[in-house]
Amino acid sequence: MAKIKISKSKIYQYFIETDDNIRNWDMDLNFPKYTTQLMNLISNTAQATRSSVVGQMTDLIPEFLQLKEDHSISAWKKWYTERYLNSIENATDKIFSILKNYVAAIQQIDRAMIEKWVEDLVIYKSYTGIVIQGIALQMIAKKYNKSYRRATPEEESDGIDGYIGDVPVQIKPRNGESYNVLMDKYRTKYLLVTYKKEDKSVSIEFDESKIS
Repeated sequence: MAKIKISKSKIYQYFIETDDNIRNWDMDLNFPKYTTQLMNLISNTAQATRSSVVGQMTDLIPEFLQLKEDHSISAWKKWYTERYLNSIENATDKIFSILKNYVAAIQQIDRAMIEKWVEDLVIYKSYTGIVIQGIALQMIAKKYNKSYRRATPEEESDGIDGYIGDVPVQIKPRNGESYNVLMDKYRTKYLLVTYKKEDKSVSIEFDESKIS
C-alpha cells in the first residue's frame, strides 16, 4: 500500500503564500483546559454544526477552490459568510442554549451518581451490548447464508464491530433514533446495524442491499 506524508512545513508554507494575515494553520488558540472537549460534546448534542446549519463542507470547500483564484482563508471566510449569513451565529446559539442545560445537569452530579453510572456502563451495558452484537451478527449471517465473525481489536479501533462475509459491520443502539438518522449521523461505509431493546425483544434494522 502506497503512503505519502505531507510535512507541516509544506502545509504552513501554503498558508503563508496564500494569506499571511491569518493565524498559523496549527496555532493553539489557548482555550482553557477541558473547554474544547465540552464544546465539542455540547455541539454534538445540539447538532449545531450539522450540514443543515453550517453547510456541507466537503461540497462547499471544493466549490470555492474551483471558483476562486484566491485560495486564502480570508477569501474562503468572505465567500462562505456571504452564502451562509447567520450560520456561525446560529450554531453558536444552539451550543450556548444546550450549555445552560449542561450546567444545570452538572450541578446534580455527585460521586455516588458517577459510581452508579460507571457500574451500569461497565457491568450491564457493556455486557448486554456485546451479547446483542454477537446475536445480531449470527442472525443476519444465517439469514443470508453468510459466515460471520467478531472484529479484532485493531478493526474495532476503525469502528468495525464484526464481519458478515467480507462486509464490515457497525452495530449501534438506536435509542429512539431512526435508522436514517443514524445513517446520516455516522455516514458509515460499513453495514450499519441498529438495535432497540423493547419489552420482550430486541428489534434489529439494517440495509440488506449491502449484503444480499
